[in-house]
Amino acid sequence: MTSYLKIKKLLNRSSKEDRQLTLAETLDVLNHLEKIAEDKLLIRKLVSKILYIKNSTSEHASLTKRELQVLKLIGCNFKSTEISTTLSISSNTVSTHRKNIIKKLGIKGTRQLKVIASEHVKGEL
Repeated sequence: MTSYLKIKKLLNRSSKEDRQLTLAETLDVLNHLEKIAEDKLLIRKLVSKILYIKNSTSEHASLTKRELQVLKLIGCNFKSTEISTTLSISSNTVSTHRKNIIKKLGIKGTRQLKVIASEHVKGEL
């Protein structure tokens, strides 16, 4: 079985069971990704699947207008200080919006936030 098919099988199984990948499964996926690293488009799609968020469109809809603005700016690689200046809000408020977005989307940490924000921006274009 090819690396792609093994990854697809793991992702489909976790999706059907409505759960995130275990650490072992994630490591297995990463090992298979190393074997197919030349295909950057495939890797982008797989990373998106690994960071799968159930019903992401409805979850994005649960964000406030301001949180969506902050998410979009994060997706455009703005730093917190740039976001606060652009939106005329304090850095503390930006931090609060980031925390709320992370909580509402059920993600872990700023790395996933940046990936999801980037995908959100690409989806709008």
